[in-house]
Amino acid sequence: MIRFIKKLHVFVGELINGEEIIEDDDCYLPFDYGSNFTYKVIKNLYGNYDNKEINFNAYEHSRIVPFDFSNTKYALLFVLQHCENKYTLHKYQGYNVYKTSNNRFAIRYMKSEYFRKGVMIMTPEEIDFGELSFYLSDRALVEKHSLEPYYDIKGNKAIPKMGNYVEDFFSYWKTIDNYKLYFD
Repeated sequence: MIRFIKKLHVFVGELINGEEIIEDDDCYLPFDYGSNFTYKVIKNLYGNYDNKEINFNAYEHSRIVPFDFSNTKYALLFVLQHCENKYTLHKYQGYNVYKTSNNRFAIRYMKSEYFRKGVMIMTPEEIDFGELSFYLSDRALVEKHSLEPYYDIKGNKAIPKMGNYVEDFFSYWKTIDNYKLYFD
């Protein structure tokens, strides 16, 4: 198998800057939309990226935007190094993470991340997310039963109380068939 990927870097980062890009170089990857981001590396989970900041491109695939970089301070990011030290976010591998009351980073329970083919793939644990809460849309309020017991519902707010720490999430991620190639 021919691989153009040199290395995978997995880390928790803090957003510094992001902007839309137009590619015009020899290492162009054809996607619908691209952005360039700079993140401060807060916690390395995998790879030997030693700098305090990383700059990478992220691309929309088939007009689906899987991750909104602007809506959270911290993110768990899977960045590929390729094409003469260029960096690109691994397709669909950016996750909002939050600093917990014990100063660790965790992912809150989200059904889309915890189920594959109708089967729960990872068991969420109780985590104190501190003051974190989210306003519920009218539709979410109607379906609020699907959020319990993972969230406390108070009025039109959902307060996360279950999720997984980033280290546990990454341990699970390494077992997924599509991603094992990075660890051979």
